[in-house]
Amino acid sequence: MSDLAGLIYLAPGLLGPIAPTLADAARSQAKVPTLARLLARAKRRPLTGTSAEALIAHLYPQAPAPGALAAAGMGLTDTVQYYRVAPVHLRADRDRLLLFAGDDVALTATEAQAVTSAFNAVFSADGMQLDLTGPAGVMSAKAPLGPNLPALFDVAGRYLDTVLPGESSARPWRQLLNEVQMLLHDHPVNQARAERGALTVNGLWFWGGDPAIANPSSPPADVEHALVRGLMAMDQTPGETNHPANLTVWEAAANALMAGDIPAWLAAGESFEQTLAPVIDNTARQGAKGVTLLPGNGWAYTLGHHSHWRFWRRADIARHWAIQ
Repeated sequence: MSDLAGLIYLAPGLLGPIAPTLADAARSQAKVPTLARLLARAKRRPLTGTSAEALIAHLYPQAPAPGALAAAGMGLTDTVQYYRVAPVHLRADRDRLLLFAGDDVALTATEAQAVTSAFNAVFSADGMQLDLTGPAGVMSAKAPLGPNLPALFDVAGRYLDTVLPGESSARPWRQLLNEVQMLLHDHPVNQARAERGALTVNGLWFWGGDPAIANPSSPPADVEHALVRGLMAMDQTPGETNHPANLTVWEAAANALMAGDIPAWLAAGESFEQTLAPVIDNTARQGAKGVTLLPGNGWAYTLGHHSHWRFWRRADIARHWAIQ
């Protein structure tokens, strides 16, 4: 388990990564003075991981992969393999496919039910069951389909052929991804999305497979994030300072980056500035608990009641951005 203590805020994507060609333009538009000041005055230490899932794995190394963790938070207890699943948009670029995810391909409740039903009608005979209707998309499988695919955050914005494993053991994944593309190509959900000018959901991405957790407990009803619910269901750190109850996960910036939408990323940063940054600042000043921010840029930033005295440090947000 990590030695980070106190309140922990996971905000993957808050500080990038963004392309170097966008850095100057983004810097001139970024309006986050409170966040810049907090980062400047915090103690920082290296910490790997870019996505919420990778950061959670660092904090709770005994936790299973995200598929099983999300399933536990949903009360799924079958002794099968569970994977995380997300809708994606695959865009042709000459003879290659670019993969995009995030809010632009989010499904409505009705769409999620329709895609779930269509998938299960075709693939349940092969031992696979999809559920996109809960707090997280998951798929159960009677056995692993091969080596785990890379996490969604690590493949969004990339060419599909560069992220798919090439070894023969990954052939079932490649076959499933191709068959899902064919299933969704002319699906009524996508016909309706195209008519209203929304991105079509012409693919699904599967990652983070692990066997189900045995006998998970019921997390509190007010815990919304799927993976935090899973951690609470495992109840693996009762009474400790980094209990999952002290963990907040914020993914608006990550969702914008997965969609390749820099204006939305800047807007997410301004939202963080107005909502969470003041909470972090006030909590740190009170000194009751330390506060640690994990923005997925390779560093952990910890603030306490003495942090505000480091007023000589330069508050430049771009110094903390991760550049691709």
